[in-house]
Amino acid sequence: TMVLTLAQGQTIEGDSAVTVSAVLRNPSAMQNPLLPEISMAGSFSVPPYRTSGAGVLDASTPAAFSERLNSEATTVQGALNQLAFSLRPNAPLFAGDTVFIAGLTGSGTPTSNLPVSGADADVFGSSGAWTLESGTLKLTVAPSKTLSDAKISEVRFVLKNPTEKQTAVVPSISANGAVNIPWAPMRFPVLGAGYLLTVTAFASESTTVQTA
Repeated sequence: TMVLTLAQGQTIEGDSAVTVSAVLRNPSAMQNPLLPEISMAGSFSVPPYRTSGAGVLDASTPAAFSERLNSEATTVQGALNQLAFSLRPNAPLFAGDTVFIAGLTGSGTPTSNLPVSGADADVFGSSGAWTLESGTLKLTVAPSKTLSDAKISEVRFVLKNPTEKQTAVVPSISANGAVNIPWAPMRFPVLGAGYLLTVTAFASESTTVQTA
């Protein structure tokens, strides 16, 4: 129930339309849409009556990343590999909410705080908590920042490729916070490290004249 109290000195003229809005958190699971009731008490009373329309708070759309693209910069074994992720949740994530990118196994990068770059790195304070054993990067939305649902956000970070070829892995992504987004796979496999580092060398000389 929401109670609205007319401010001191304010009036609502008869037969005039008044529009108000409020932000409520949707249910965590789908439900039948609700038609709110409205009533009024004060100088005169209006008994409760049900509003018309399509209803509200049905939560018919599951929380998800509507955009979750990824790429890598190199497949050379043992090389430093910049991984790029393009993300767009279908509801905003706010300060303190967390995004997890998991399944990045086989990397040679030890557990540490990793620098995060990219156009929207500041949303996560330009760093993330990397755990080698699970191949997981935890990104936390920074104070006063929002991971927008109105645009695609891009972040990048660097992992060391495996020193031997492995089956490329498909990372997964999830989020916890204002909305809980279940795990979903990214689009492309990475960290396969299918190429050895090779060096091609050429020799040349400036003259063939014999010396005395």
